[in-house]
Amino acid sequence: MRPVLPGPQGRPSARPLRQPHPPIWVAANGDRAVARAGRLGLPSVINPHASLGTVRCQLGFYRVALGRMGHPEPADLPIIREVVVRSRRENVWELTGRYLWPKYRVYVEWGQDRALPAARTLGFSTGAGSRPVHRQDGRGVCP
Repeated sequence: MRPVLPGPQGRPSARPLRQPHPPIWVAANGDRAVARAGRLGLPSVINPHASLGTVRCQLGFYRVALGRMGHPEPADLPIIREVVVRSRRENVWELTGRYLWPKYRVYVEWGQDRALPAARTLGFSTGAGSRPVHRQDGRGVCP
């Protein structure tokens, strides 16, 4: 298997069926982490709470890093999006928040909200007329 990080490398006891190894996807929220995936030549998972503007910006960093290291663009760029499908718009935020907010609350407890540059969406409020909660602290490069 190919080492991804520096340091001692273990040998797995179960050999992968897929050669040279199973797919490796790098989960990244911040701009620097997305660029790191590009430097490694690995696909970066496009996270569910990044705005489309942020995704465009981060893909730019990713592609520049790939090119600088001479890596081709991977065949797959995985993306995760949380979608609600309803026949009407009423109560969508309340319905969505009931199921997604507990997960995003844990992300905040883990500090993922601090890893996101400014204006990234992370979490929901469940009041009337609510919208996704955005960071507005000026950190980061991508919008």
